[in-house]
Amino acid sequence: MTKKMQWAKMIYGVAVKVLEDRYLAEVATAMACVESGWGQKYPEHTNNILGIKPFRDQPYVLHRRSAIRIFESVEHCIQSWGYLARKSSLGGYVEARSHLKRLLGFIPKESLRLTKAAYTVFAKDFVRAYCPGNKMYPELVTQVLDEIRLHVGEEGAKCAGTHGPS
Repeated sequence: MTKKMQWAKMIYGVAVKVLEDRYLAEVATAMACVESGWGQKYPEHTNNILGIKPFRDQPYVLHRRSAIRIFESVEHCIQSWGYLARKSSLGGYVEARSHLKRLLGFIPKESLRLTKAAYTVFAKDFVRAYCPGNKMYPELVTQVLDEIRLHVGEEGAKCAGTHGPS
């Protein structure tokens, strides 16, 4: 297994524990891989593997790069991302969640393939809201998502209590 995939596998394990949802953990891991250059290109003391920007001037902002938020841990970063994915009232995130719920409403719970497809659509919708200025970002994240699923998919399927949306 490559070094970058080992990093992704480690982040996926943390994301599953924090988010308690293997599908959201896959999306978070794919975004972390893209945002951090597979763990190689982010200010480590920020623990901000997802490139989360602050909402306003707040005490947890890195002073020199005010566009980067500082987190106590990688777990807190993933938890903050989980808030965006599950609860944020910002329009694009609400629309992404609504679209996912509509898709999942038509999918039998036992259909892993269709559930993954629904979360791929969610990933595209979500990253359009997350980074609206980069038209290539949704495709890049979904390419990485597919790559991650090849390597962590079997282990993700074994994670107890991580069956989908909460």
